[in-house]
Amino acid sequence: MQLREVLINPISEDDEYLEFLDWANSIPEGRIDEGLIPSSLKKKFEFIKSLAVGMRVKIKDLIVFFKNSKIFKFFKAIGFQMAKLHKMLKKGFKVYQDFLTAVGDFIAKTPAGQWTEKKLKQLDAFLQTHPKTKRVAGIAVAALLVYIWFNMTFTGDPAFDFGMDDLLAALAGKFKLSTLFAGGQGIKLLLLFATGAIGLTFPWPGPSKIQFAIAIVQTLVKKVKVRFTRDNSPLGALR
Repeated sequence: MQLREVLINPISEDDEYLEFLDWANSIPEGRIDEGLIPSSLKKKFEFIKSLAVGMRVKIKDLIVFFKNSKIFKFFKAIGFQMAKLHKMLKKGFKVYQDFLTAVGDFIAKTPAGQWTEKKLKQLDAFLQTHPKTKRVAGIAVAALLVYIWFNMTFTGDPAFDFGMDDLLAALAGKFKLSTLFAGGQGIKLLLLFATGAIGLTFPWPGPSKIQFAIAIVQTLVKKVKVRFTRDNSPLGALR
């Protein structure tokens, strides 16, 4: 479908967005006529363009990146709003701090010794009754998972890593506290909490800053393992 048809024939916003990316990707570098971009998509295009400039990569590479189905689902889940993601990360950081407090209380009440699977299951049960964590559900669990998911990339710690599907499930509200700590991965996560091995921070600037968006996109780039063409010229990203 040509962009002209997209403008004439009413279609869903999702389809319009993907058709637009197809169209933009078919145009030679530097020849995208921004006057032809539907008004409903101008903000998305400006967002991609500003990222390209800030990251010093070709805008074509970012267009292909944003066509990735999981990347599209991620940005759709946050409504293409960095402020929404920033708010979720801040909430996740608060939940994370509460978890550290609860884990500390458990350790204080439990005889020192090896972290066996039995003890970690006891910790799981303890967290579900602790005043700071027993009501953690829904968006709070999702926020914690999203916070961990992004920060673990920056720590470079390969010991524990959620997949992109887990992140999308969290954003869709499909994670519960019991789900988060179920099975082998859940036990591993509890162990990281209990031993203090996660050691996360919250290093990003405000949601309106391009640096925050770049940090998020760079994390996603690593997760989906794509390569961008580096361009250090001031206008290279727009060519």
